[in-house]
Amino acid sequence: MKQNFLRKLCSAYAALTIVLFSTDVMATATLTDLGNLGYSSSAYGVSDDGKVVVGEGQETNGGEYSAFKWTKSGGMTILGSLVTNSSPGECNTSATGVSKDGKVIIGYSATDSLESAVARWVNDVVEELDSTYSYNSYAYATNRDGSVIAGYAYNDSSGNDSAMRAFIWNDSDKQITI
Repeated sequence: MKQNFLRKLCSAYAALTIVLFSTDVMATATLTDLGNLGYSSSAYGVSDDGKVVVGEGQETNGGEYSAFKWTKSGGMTILGSLVTNSSPGECNTSATGVSKDGKVIIGYSATDSLESAVARWVNDVVEELDSTYSYNSYAYATNRDGSVIAGYAYNDSSGNDSAMRAFIWNDSDKQITI
């Protein structure tokens, strides 16, 4: 009898929790379609106030990926690449994070040597961060003002997971530390 009572009590608590959670989520959740670059888009970062969203998208099926920035007033715009001499499919970029105020965007970009390098867009201008210790590097996290960036890099050209290393980069010494 005691087990039956406990089972009913747990079931009632679970049902109440689901109803409260569902009601709360349903009352506050709204989705905004940000559009795409012609074929697809994925969002990976958002500023604290939600006014800047960053990610990557494709203009055509099978085409290269381009980093984008979305704002309500400007819509989805493609961010620049580190590639200066590009052929189709060689200019992949991705924006993976954004600072609190939306002015600094981090991610990665193909380079002229066709490797990936950590990229930072400050006021929509792309720059390559130090890649002294890596062959391919990718940024995935930043602090609130964009002055510290973390990700991973390969410390040799093998591409093996054993060559993958976490890194941190900061604006004061301008070096990737593996």
